[in-house]
Amino acid sequence: MNKNWILLATLLLWTGTLCAQHSFSTFGAKAVADKKYEAFAYPEAIKLYKHLAEKGDSSAHVLRRLANSYRLTHQDEEAKEWYNKLLSIETDEPEDFYHFAQVLKKLGEYEESDLQMK
Repeated sequence: MNKNWILLATLLLWTGTLCAQHSFSTFGAKAVADKKYEAFAYPEAIKLYKHLAEKGDSSAHVLRRLANSYRLTHQDEEAKEWYNKLLSIETDEPEDFYHFAQVLKKLGEYEESDLQMK
């Protein structure tokens, strides 16, 4: 009986440690990505934000910075994809619509661009 309690306590501690490491690594990756973005190192920021998005972080902050990074490195198809994801999660930032419209215009999608500007 005593062995079972020790085993259970060890298992719970181990599980808690893994969860804490995962959340810390996600937070750490976002902080590093933010520093890269703020330093205009967009290609490096793209890698980090994309990793965060693939791991399930679909926050407006991550999606916005990922879309902006693609736009600022003239990767317009990828920017369009990430702006679509960003705008699908109810954002009220006018800049998001404006930047998305710019990307659409660069891709020759003028009618859709005009709709985004309204």
